[in-house]
Amino acid sequence: MSFLQNRHDFTSLKNVDNHLIGINKTTGALILAHQPDAEVTSFMTFKATCSIENVTFTMMGSVNILDINDNAPTTQLGNTTAYMKLGVKTVSRLSD
Repeated sequence: MSFLQNRHDFTSLKNVDNHLIGINKTTGALILAHQPDAEVTSFMTFKATCSIENVTFTMMGSVNILDINDNAPTTQLGNTTAYMKLGVKTVSRLSD
């Protein structure tokens, strides 16, 4: 069997943690309410739904904010966009 890991567009994101306010549906980047404090270890919990070839997958997970690039230069309306890519592993091809 061969498995390929692909990035897919996310269709929705349920905010389970106050630090996490959104997701870039194209890139999968998390959007944070504020720049994470590097001195504090904190986890963001999320529930994301993505659509792959008309099949919807939902995943739950958590991300340690210390794993996010603190030097992310992109801000939108005061919100820090963190370059933490999310993805799902899908079976794209089965072969011997």
